[in-house]
Amino acid sequence: GREASGRATVPGQLVAGAYLTLKSASPLRLISARSEVARAVELHQMSLNDGVMRMRRLESLELPKGQEVKLAPGGIHLMLLDLKRPLTAGEEIELDLVTRAPDQESRTTHIRVPVRTEPPQ
Repeated sequence: GREASGRATVPGQLVAGAYLTLKSASPLRLISARSEVARAVELHQMSLNDGVMRMRRLESLELPKGQEVKLAPGGIHLMLLDLKRPLTAGEEIELDLVTRAPDQESRTTHIRVPVRTEPPQ
């Protein structure tokens, strides 16, 4: 079960956030993501330190078995960098999520993410 959305962009905007809830039936690690609408997709974590919002890139994200992991504004989320075109509310973008199980090959999961003007609450 996944709720997902990307945020619509304004003209000239080259980055967008994508937010989704991931739930895995087995322990996995999200190691990368790709989308044809962006040059790169990175996993970022927002944190508040001494009143200053900081964003840092994460190399990977643990997806514990049976637990919901929420990628949301203000926390961990996917950043679509160097967008190749504007994202319009109402359309869907495709994301490939690359995960790896302990001691196993990586696997790609193909998902479609609706674009909204506002992030999910």
